[in-house]
Amino acid sequence: MVDRLDERDQRDDDSSLDGAFRALRDRYDGTHAQSDATLRRVLLGTRKQQQSRKVTRWAILPIAATLVASTAWAGATGKLAVAYHAMSEMLHSSETSETSPSKPVPNTPQNARAPMPAATQEPAPASAEPEPTPEPEAPKPVESANAPISEQVPAPAAPAKVAPAPRESAHPATTALAAPTPPPAETTPTARTNEPSKPSTASSTAEPSDPNAALFAEAHRVHFVERDAARALTAWDAYLAADPNGRFVPEARYNRAIALIRLGRSAEAQNVLQSFAAGNFGDYHRSDARQLLDALKRDE
Repeated sequence: MVDRLDERDQRDDDSSLDGAFRALRDRYDGTHAQSDATLRRVLLGTRKQQQSRKVTRWAILPIAATLVASTAWAGATGKLAVAYHAMSEMLHSSETSETSPSKPVPNTPQNARAPMPAATQEPAPASAEPEPTPEPEAPKPVESANAPISEQVPAPAAPAKVAPAPRESAHPATTALAAPTPPPAETTPTARTNEPSKPSTASSTAEPSDPNAALFAEAHRVHFVERDAARALTAWDAYLAADPNGRFVPEARYNRAIALIRLGRSAEAQNVLQSFAAGNFGDYHRSDARQLLDALKRDE
């Protein structure tokens, strides 16, 4: 009985529900005046979303590719670790500076700076005299390669046996024929005429009691300083006539031969140089005389 009543009530409900749906369908046909506008808005919004996604994709992809390539290059060259450590230290220092503010250091006696001393050394007294500096020694005369050996005057013990002087490097024969360059001022005996306190080379080697030292010094000055061959020949002849057995006779004879060569009197110069080449005066100007003789013979 009860079941029959329930079935009847259910049929009544279904029929009433069907009637309601039927009445709703009859009143509304499913269309609306603004449905097309709503559909267009939805489609437009969907298209804008798709375009924005494309733009974002094309903007991010190159940046990502550049970042990946640079990271790979830094890792291959070993610069990635350096950059990472530098960045981490920077972040760590910034975090520590923000978390721990600087505290003022108390002014303790340990932190107080000691005053600087006014002076560490006492100044020297004004009356102190400076130490005397040693006077420089007078420079020794330098031998010139072009100057004749006459600048080094031999000192033989006796006229018969002439002590050979130190030999100088043999200069070419053409140097004697042509006018050689003047020797340095230090090697000439009378170059420093304005210094009377320093005697010349020739006068210093001569004895103070030698009366013919002045003649030799004058001939030496005319020969090497003034370079006047005619006057030098006259001066050498005057010295040899005044002191034919003097200690400077070998040098005077050799310089006289040089003066003869400069004047073009080769025959007389050869006669004088023959004695040097034969060794009559030892090794003094022996090789130089031979070279000059060979040069004079070639010029004949």
